[in-house]
Amino acid sequence: SFWDIVYTDGLAEFYFNLQIDWRGLVSFPYDPELTVTSTPIACSQNSLVLHGGGKDSIVSAELLKSLVELKGITILLNANTARFHGETCVEGVELTDGRQIDADAVIFAAGIRPSISLAKEAGIAVNRGIVVDDVMQTGEPDIFALGECAEHRGICYGLVEPAYEQARVLARHLAGRPVSYNGSVVATNLKVSGVSVFSAGDFMGSDGSEAIVLNDIRHGTYKKLVISAGRLTGAVLVGDVADALWYLELIRDRKPLVVIRSQMMFGRSLALASEAA
Repeated sequence: SFWDIVYTDGLAEFYFNLQIDWRGLVSFPYDPELTVTSTPIACSQNSLVLHGGGKDSIVSAELLKSLVELKGITILLNANTARFHGETCVEGVELTDGRQIDADAVIFAAGIRPSISLAKEAGIAVNRGIVVDDVMQTGEPDIFALGECAEHRGICYGLVEPAYEQARVLARHLAGRPVSYNGSVVATNLKVSGVSVFSAGDFMGSDGSEAIVLNDIRHGTYKKLVISAGRLTGAVLVGDVADALWYLELIRDRKPLVVIRSQMMFGRSLALASEAA
């Protein structure tokens, strides 16, 4: 984790400026004691689970940015690293837009890249990952792949839960039982410097989908629910994530929302009360 790196290297005792190049999902916890004894940390990120397109995505990223900055941490959105400065150690970071940031340490969070070299050398079909079908079989008979290295229907899942689901599918297939892997509903639940962030499913939305957004800046809460064909298909929560698992359940179960749609934004208790009525 981030703090394992900091404390292992002893940086907590003497660092002044820390620059984080944030390219993947990372849980960034908040240590108030450390923040008091050091100057603000500058985070440079070119991708965030909330920030990827559309006006509402920018709103959610800006809300998260403001909440984190209340803790004395500087956030730079869409700031891509161009080069580092320093001879024997890092002294600064230059961004692609020309800005320069003083830094005594740099940490990269780069996500996961599928390892496909072995499969490629063996003549097995690869793309971004090792291409598999609905029973996790590659282009070669009796050779299967699952987890971060596998690409199913054009998607490589970089999280552990889809790997478990793929393993269950493969186990049933090898046991001679009928089974088909139809993809996973990916969900992430993070703490970004003490601020809870949750996303699940197709939270960016697609053609024909509709987004319902609640943005309460005063209470530091953002909710976005994506609905398609009368069912919840994606969700993003910032701040208040109490109903995250309920929204995830609705997405996975593809439950019709006709009865609870008008109340579901306000949480499970209110929605289920309206359903019972």
